[in-house]
Amino acid sequence: MDWGVELWDQFESVDKHLHHGIEHTEKYMKFVQERSAIEQEYAKKLRRLVKNYMPKKKDDDSSIFSTHKAFHSQLSELNDIAGQHELVAENFLKNIARTLQTFIQELRTEKKKAYQEGKHLQSVLDSQERVLEQTKKRFEKEWKESERAHAFYVKLDTDPNVTKAEVDKARQADVAKKDHVESCKGDYASALTKFNTDQESHYQTTMPKVFENYRVMDERRIKKTSEVMVEFSNIDSNVKPIVNKCLEGMKQAAVAVDSNLDAKLVVEKFKSGFYPPKDKEFEDYTSPQYNQSAGDDHANSPRNSMNVGKAANKKGLSWLFGGKKVVESADYSHLPPEQRKKKLQKHIDELRQSLAKETDGRNGILKMRDVYAKNPSLGDASTLDAQIKQVDTAIAKIEADLHQYETWYADASGGAPPKGTNNSAPRPASVAASPSKAQYSQPLKTEETQAKREDFKQQESFADEFDDEVVGTCVAVFDFAADSEGAMSMKEGDHFSVIEADKGDGWTRVVKGDMDGYVPTSYLEVTFY
Repeated sequence: MDWGVELWDQFESVDKHLHHGIEHTEKYMKFVQERSAIEQEYAKKLRRLVKNYMPKKKDDDSSIFSTHKAFHSQLSELNDIAGQHELVAENFLKNIARTLQTFIQELRTEKKKAYQEGKHLQSVLDSQERVLEQTKKRFEKEWKESERAHAFYVKLDTDPNVTKAEVDKARQADVAKKDHVESCKGDYASALTKFNTDQESHYQTTMPKVFENYRVMDERRIKKTSEVMVEFSNIDSNVKPIVNKCLEGMKQAAVAVDSNLDAKLVVEKFKSGFYPPKDKEFEDYTSPQYNQSAGDDHANSPRNSMNVGKAANKKGLSWLFGGKKVVESADYSHLPPEQRKKKLQKHIDELRQSLAKETDGRNGILKMRDVYAKNPSLGDASTLDAQIKQVDTAIAKIEADLHQYETWYADASGGAPPKGTNNSAPRPASVAASPSKAQYSQPLKTEETQAKREDFKQQESFADEFDDEVVGTCVAVFDFAADSEGAMSMKEGDHFSVIEADKGDGWTRVVKGDMDGYVPTSYLEVTFY
């Protein structure tokens, strides 16, 4: 359909149609903006909900149970779903609302220009028509005056009482008027021809171009509206697989709840390590052999070895039955044996992490000092000595505390060392085992000490060759970039051999070719032999 032909006399209507179309597109843009705000608000409320129900630090002891882990997993997945809704809100604004805003502004500008052009052409044609009408009226006026002059001449010419001079004058006036009428007639004919030519050009050439611009703008508007409507659906559908994956993760976490495992964990968590009390012996007060020592034997019975009910020591079973709170001692000796070992082990792990962190910082300072020493223009190496001394002091304190807690642990476990003390491989900074004092002490100046240190490292490396036994295989399911000593980077799809399984710290030691290191267990699919 050619708008310029079919709608030649509907310019104002066509302009209003495009105006209403632009308003409709703008209305859709506002709808998308409101939908984006709803998605953003929903995501915000989801994140607040997750934050409110995330386990607090005081609940760490309960996080070992499968129900707690499942709930924590669902909260994490819900947090990811909130992120997807934020992404939807952002894409609604970026891909639709802002795009439409720019498009509408451009379309309004083009429409205004087309309207002005159409009105100008219409104004020019109207002006030409007014000129034609003026020429026509002048011709009509002169013709009427010529008719009157001719009638006057005829009248005088037939009147015998009129002089010849008067008749000649009337005849000359009649001839002059007729000549003027012919001139006006020619002007009118010329103006009419020009107007008809311009009018044909107006309705057949110039205005159809304006109408064509309107049609093109309207089609662009319709196509753009269609495109953003499709994009609106795509933005929603693109996050559905991820949301469904999160929901599947929630389901898997729920299915993984294991009542038998939780029952075992209850035993593991609250087991005291004490033996049940033996049968009480009959105490015959009438027997001559009865003396005070019988009471002492009773005091040393297995039950009273927990000091239950003794006024001198009120620890007893208050840890189990919620009695009066006992003041904790540094070595946790107020706790039952098993609980004491767990507390000591936890403290030892924290000290090892702190030691690894301080050591990484010290190594970084030493490297910087070496760089300054080789290139003094970058800085003064001596300015770092104070920092090195400060770090060494902190390391020495941590090592002393670690030694003390390891001693307490050995005492609580009958001489068994705490977990993670093997030297089979250096751990990443976040889970590093306790390094030797020789490794972190202030660098000595003598070559002999340095040689001893190198010999120690060689012996440790030699021991590693015999300790690294492959216990399984694994595949990386996510990329991981190592940022600490002992860790190893990997790409999704990489295959490794497992030489040390996860010991509860979240890390697995793997080997590939001549490289080995620690990677996050949660980033792997592990198969043990």
